[in-house]
Amino acid sequence: MGLKLGFVVWLLAVALGLGVLVDYESGPGSAGTVPTTWPVESSFARDDATQTLILVAHPRCPCTRASVRELARALAHAPDAARVHALLLLPGDRDEEWARGGAIYPLLAELPGVEVHFDRGGAQARRFGAQTSGHVLLYDRRGRLSFSGGVTASRGHEGDSRGGRALRRLLEGDQSALHVAPVFGCQLFAEESGVAPLTSGTSSEERT
Repeated sequence: MGLKLGFVVWLLAVALGLGVLVDYESGPGSAGTVPTTWPVESSFARDDATQTLILVAHPRCPCTRASVRELARALAHAPDAARVHALLLLPGDRDEEWARGGAIYPLLAELPGVEVHFDRGGAQARRFGAQTSGHVLLYDRRGRLSFSGGVTASRGHEGDSRGGRALRRLLEGDQSALHVAPVFGCQLFAEESGVAPLTSGTSSEERT
């Protein structure tokens, strides 16, 4: 009887663990409060001649690798449609070399024309209202927000997604309406005290 009870308890624990994992992978992160017009306090300028795209990322968030790859696919459909900026968070006393040593920087370096900004303390990410790694923002030539959200269907998942489709349409010239999509990635900020290294779902290798 004791063995049977122990086995049942083990099965329940496994099922609960799997349920938590599935919920984490399929649940979106916080979308934050994004300015609908370009913030004049931004440390980099918007290009009046074209659309401006921003990716906000934690340099060691494993989920964001899929976001960068999906962004690359979207940009390949319209390579000259936007000026692209990437904000890489620098938590605490971390330096730029630490950010370059993560999985995200090498992927960004492969994107043609991308301008990488190392965001000390997440000041710029906060300015744009981003709370989750992998958040993509697109502003039109007049500085109006046309897209806010993620470009994957779940955390770390490559492939078709509502956000990816909407972003491609906008890059290809469809400016009919503001598109909003859920963001799947690691939380950028701890609620109580600013920048967090990563909150969950991350290997020890990615945290170092």
